[in-house]
Amino acid sequence: AGWKRRVIGASGREYILRPDGKQFMTRCIALQHMVEDNYNIEEIKAMRSKLCHEGWNEDNCLPEGWLYKVWEGKISGRTSRNYKFFSLEGTVFESMKTAIEFMEMCGYYSEETTENCRKFMKKENRNSNGERFQWEMDDNSAPYGWKTRITEGRKFFLMPDGNQFPSLFSAFQHMVKNDYLLSQINVIRSFLKHEGWEFDSLLPSGWQVKYKGSDSHWYIGRHGEFFENTDRAIDFIGSNSEYTIEDLENLKEKIDKEKNEKEAAVIATSPKDIKLKLKLNWFAHETLPKGWKIRKILNKSGTEVDYFLSPTGDTITGRKDCWQYMNDQGYPMEDIEKIWKFSWKTVKDSKSEVVVSPKRKAESDISPTSKKNKSSKSEVRLKRKSGSDDGNPRKKSAKAENYTKTLDYLKNISSIHNVDSRVLDVVNRHL
Repeated sequence: AGWKRRVIGASGREYILRPDGKQFMTRCIALQHMVEDNYNIEEIKAMRSKLCHEGWNEDNCLPEGWLYKVWEGKISGRTSRNYKFFSLEGTVFESMKTAIEFMEMCGYYSEETTENCRKFMKKENRNSNGERFQWEMDDNSAPYGWKTRITEGRKFFLMPDGNQFPSLFSAFQHMVKNDYLLSQINVIRSFLKHEGWEFDSLLPSGWQVKYKGSDSHWYIGRHGEFFENTDRAIDFIGSNSEYTIEDLENLKEKIDKEKNEKEAAVIATSPKDIKLKLKLNWFAHETLPKGWKIRKILNKSGTEVDYFLSPTGDTITGRKDCWQYMNDQGYPMEDIEKIWKFSWKTVKDSKSEVVVSPKRKAESDISPTSKKNKSSKSEVRLKRKSGSDDGNPRKKSAKAENYTKTLDYLKNISSIHNVDSRVLDVVNRHL
């Protein structure tokens, strides 16, 4: 009775204060002084029972009242595991060898007791023959005295009492459930920021929130209560006399504010941004080579660029580079031409249906009247053009001269490019 403890700042380091004002850095040191100063047995037992918070454990193979503590780390690149032993007499031994020597020197420990201690070490050695984890000490993301390790990309936490957890939040839940001291719980809460937990002025004092998605929140209450959604948090505050109407209204205001900000962000999104989002998915089309996909993305300057995905998973930017890639990979010219000729105008939607360009209606969609009107207009234009040419001898002469030059050119290259004789006949008929 009368003993006190204090936790220093966010580091979580503890100090033990005796009723006479003497201060100790650990419970273990405090217990040693209690034994030396002949405190009564009940007080010594009470303090000994608290050593579990500093990683000390009991074992049936050890003498009654003895405790052990394990330290594991790397020394000179090799994993090392060391044991400390706390005797009933208040002495700390750095190894089992020195502990057994002490028992034999005292004379009142039996041979069976020392043999059980040897069995304890054999058992521990068997347990540690498998893979050993290297725990790191000075990790700023964990409270003072805690250890951390990273295995397969995931961080684990080891408390001073030996309990191990895959996250600080799960350690926090364990501490709340097992009635740890409120000061210890508050220390771990200050480190939950490393896992995305935040304090917010619109939450009740002592509350924290974690955003799990655009519409999903987790909450931690003032005394460590956990709420997996906003509705449960609101119900709890509304039904608990510890909280005020203002607390409830503030939480509702927070949710409404986030909702409004989200809607404003959607409205503020430019058409260009929407266009960018809509065309990020790869899709195949029947006019592309088999196994190939395409998507359109806006670059930083706002220009649309085609990206191609090959059947082997390679991404190529632009048609020119895709042409070169397919040449290098030995693709047939037929496939290369499909890439070059692909047109977004023939794509209707993600189902890859071919549609007629809106500037040019399909033949079946044109009514007979429209066809007739269209033909009439074409004939008028043709007659108008023909009439104007006939009435202008200068234009007619220039046109004939052009045909003559074209015929001469085709005759000159016919032997090189094998120009079909029918082409020459067509040109002759126009002269």
